[in-house]
Amino acid sequence: MLVKVFPAFLFSCFILWPTLAISSAPNFSFYEISGKDARELRRQLDEKGPPDETGKRFDARTKNKIEYTYRYRSTSGGCKFVEFSATLVTTIIMPRWIDGDSTSSLGKKWLNYYQSLYAHESGHRDLGLGLLKEINELGRNFESSNECDAIAGEFRLASGSVFEKYDRLNRQYDLETDHGARQGARFP
Repeated sequence: MLVKVFPAFLFSCFILWPTLAISSAPNFSFYEISGKDARELRRQLDEKGPPDETGKRFDARTKNKIEYTYRYRSTSGGCKFVEFSATLVTTIIMPRWIDGDSTSSLGKKWLNYYQSLYAHESGHRDLGLGLLKEINELGRNFESSNECDAIAGEFRLASGSVFEKYDRLNRQYDLETDHGARQGARFP
């Protein structure tokens, strides 16, 4: 029996074969901004925010990555996974206002924005958890009618549509929320 480990796409949590699910907390990464007024803060958010795959910058970003491992065995009908586990690792990149005053009116406005921004990014993490669940379900029952040397490629092909589905759901979520602006994640 061979054990394989594959990083699979951008999404995140921990599932043990066959039924135990443990959700790990997201990792956080911060980029620092400073400023005494809203205009300066907005400028730094625009300049320093994390880029997406195209290079476009946003105020925050959630990166979900799924990794999975499996063991398989030959069967009379081909090959079958006998163990499968998927892990979701989420990294949320957020701004950190290093010289902010939380008691000022600007500080209170920042706090409201920041909470809304985090709530939006948490929505992306929730989509990653949905992806994880579907990948785990697919892996738990995965069988191939071919020999075992083909099972890895067949699983990647079968799971590809699930990854594409969640890619679309993340894009739709950003369109519907205007990247969080409709949820209050707009500064100033």
